[in-house]
Amino acid sequence: MSNQIVTPYTGDEAVSLDNFNRRIEEINAGAAPAEHEHTAEDVTSGVLPVARGGTGQTSLQAARNAMGLGNTTGALPVANGGTGASDAAGARANLGITPGGIGAAAASHQHGAGDIASGTLPVSRGGTGQASLSAARNAMGLGNTTGALPVANGGTGASDAAGARANLGITPGGIGAAAASHSQAASTITAGTLPAGVVATVGADYTTSRLRNISAGTGDLTAGSSALGNGVIYLVYE
Repeated sequence: MSNQIVTPYTGDEAVSLDNFNRRIEEINAGAAPAEHEHTAEDVTSGVLPVARGGTGQTSLQAARNAMGLGNTTGALPVANGGTGASDAAGARANLGITPGGIGAAAASHQHGAGDIASGTLPVSRGGTGQASLSAARNAMGLGNTTGALPVANGGTGASDAAGARANLGITPGGIGAAAASHSQAASTITAGTLPAGVVATVGADYTTSRLRNISAGTGDLTAGSSALGNGVIYLVYE
């Protein structure tokens, strides 16, 4: 027997001669104790099964695949519950996360007027900020109406010339003028001459001093039958 340090048994084994003799036999045979440990380097063949805490596989890829994590050493495939990508953009692409893929519109898109179902478009966005035409006009300073622009807002408040003149007070009196047909006191005529053809009003007020119409001719008139207006003076010349 070669020189060996005999490891004593402990506990119940320490008092048994049979155990001692068996240990001597193990040493002579070059065997390890029944209970002993190994380092990882001592495992040189076979694969540790799952039941013993291993993977039952000989590569990381196969180990992952056996665990349902994809037959790869890269990103977890979509088929195994992953994204199949190593960045957010790739993950979205692999998962079909696009506006169309998730039933959404692109960030930059357009709408028809019929798609605007609530709210009002503000002035800052090219709208009126109002919900009615009259309110929109009023907000623009064009009067709270859909009719003619009111005088208060710089309009005439009318849809025709006569109504516009009336609303704006455009009457002879309103603008300091005389009516088209009017009378004038003689004292106001201070210059110029009366043109030819000006006639006086006829009348039988023979005792009143006023302008009379004067006619002249070469024929004699017959009293009571000549056609002259009341108050007309007729002169006969040779």
